[in-house]
Amino acid sequence: MKLKKPSVYIPIEIKYREYHSSVLLATKLSQRGFRTYIGSKKGIYEIIHSKNKTAGIFLYKGMKPRDFFGRLKRYCDKICILDQELGVAHIQTKEHYKEAVLDRLLLDSIDLIDLFFVIGQKYYDAVLNVAPSLESRLYISGWPRIDLWLHHAVKVYDFEKKSIQKQHGHFLLFASDFGINTIEKLNGAFEQDKMSGVQFRMENAQQKYKNYEALFREYESMVEFLKSCDADQSIPKIIIRPHPGEDKEAWRSAMAGLKKTEVIYEGDSTTWILASAGVLHRGCSSGVEASLMGRPNAYLILQNFVPRNNLSFICAERVTSLQDLAVFAKNCSSDHYNKSEITNTLISKSDGIFALPAPSSSDFISDLLAKFNITPEKIWERGSIGKFKLRIQRLKYEILKNIFRKNQIDKIKKFNLAPKAEKMPGGITVDETQKFITSLGYDNIEVVSPLKDVVVIE
Repeated sequence: MKLKKPSVYIPIEIKYREYHSSVLLATKLSQRGFRTYIGSKKGIYEIIHSKNKTAGIFLYKGMKPRDFFGRLKRYCDKICILDQELGVAHIQTKEHYKEAVLDRLLLDSIDLIDLFFVIGQKYYDAVLNVAPSLESRLYISGWPRIDLWLHHAVKVYDFEKKSIQKQHGHFLLFASDFGINTIEKLNGAFEQDKMSGVQFRMENAQQKYKNYEALFREYESMVEFLKSCDADQSIPKIIIRPHPGEDKEAWRSAMAGLKKTEVIYEGDSTTWILASAGVLHRGCSSGVEASLMGRPNAYLILQNFVPRNNLSFICAERVTSLQDLAVFAKNCSSDHYNKSEITNTLISKSDGIFALPAPSSSDFISDLLAKFNITPEKIWERGSIGKFKLRIQRLKYEILKNIFRKNQIDKIKKFNLAPKAEKMPGGITVDETQKFITSLGYDNIEVVSPLKDVVVIE
């Protein structure tokens, strides 16, 4: 850890979604001589802003405003994007892909991006259509999360899977993805869109609000359906896994008093998918994840629900009634489904949606990052100069926040966005990271923590 090495900085926002795949990527980067910092946004930004020279690669989950990336260029050699929201579950039309890209790109920041990774050809075409200037920096990389699901999950989550099965027995998992399950969430999501800095087109604002209202109505209908499931003896126990952005207490309140329905938000969702007899969803990425791991899954299409014509829908069973669900549950309890067939069917229908580079997406991304001429640096240590710079950075941020954004930030807090305890449960620790790396089969990778909720992997 004493040698100078090129560094990669990866901030994590939602641990259950981003952490393990980032650690997997870090193991590949370590094989190419990199030192990788993974941690909370607060921790990673503290380290970067207290550095004394420009060095390293900032690898982030999405775009940021130009002033943010402009300041970041003072501290990092390169800025690269692997967008976590441009995933596997978008509706399969050019218009929807374009809309997804427009919602994620900040056109005035594009010239500051050194590499932009997308998971498949359809996103590549959509990004190129919206931002043709990115062509020389745009790559189809696949997705480290898919590496995890397809090649590692069954092995690395085996102990956790068995622990869940021992505690909860036989159950179906409902992977919720409404995002909006209270009126406060509905209004808050709209306010967040307006102040996010992402391309917010006012001509679409009214339709966007109507879409959020429709989501909330679908949530209310789903609550009633799940209550009916609880009362039906032909349907087994159902565990509800809320979306990270949903109000978990609202779910618990809605399901209170039911006999065989639980709301649980703990551990990586992958472990719960593997532990379940089958997965119920509404076309989210959990459907693709389940299929890639050979788990039977079904798309719940209730009355007045408009199904999303995406990969999760194409490859899932269809459940439109309690009777359909009882049949699916019975099949999940038998040898009706062939795991390899489920996986191969999804892969055969994924053309253009996601790529499977050889030997893996994580290797592909690591190889491209290794082509950069990155300034080596010592491992970060908090020093007196760093502390002073950090105080100045915090003071500047507080002044700007109070002058320009106090009202908007207060609104976001009021509208109940997910708190840090839900986004980063348990924090980022050495023990958890080292245990996961060992489960991947690596015994020569070192992990240390220079700062709370930050680990360094090399």
